[in-house]
Amino acid sequence: MASIKSLKKDIDFALAEFSGDCFIAQAVVAAEDGEQVENLFEETYNKAIEIYRQIKSYDKSKGKEAAKARQSYFLSLRGEFNKLIEESSNKLVELIEKNSKK
Repeated sequence: MASIKSLKKDIDFALAEFSGDCFIAQAVVAAEDGEQVENLFEETYNKAIEIYRQIKSYDKSKGKEAAKARQSYFLSLRGEFNKLIEESSNKLVELIEKNSKK
């Protein structure tokens, strides 16, 4: 299933990008906000790992109905992950903007 493989790669790539953004943000913001950046990354990472586990534990039943169910399952996981990254990125931007106004 190429879609599973691409979903895993997308998660790895997005998480690596977010990790780099957090690393840069942590160097730019004040110490107190740096801890918040670290907590934000940790929270995002843990949720992403949970989504990754859900990818690995999909229903492997045969048949057309099962295939349709798997497809919608993976689409929902992709949507959940995209929402997670978007929300986390917005929180990171807010922390950086808050710090730049000080």
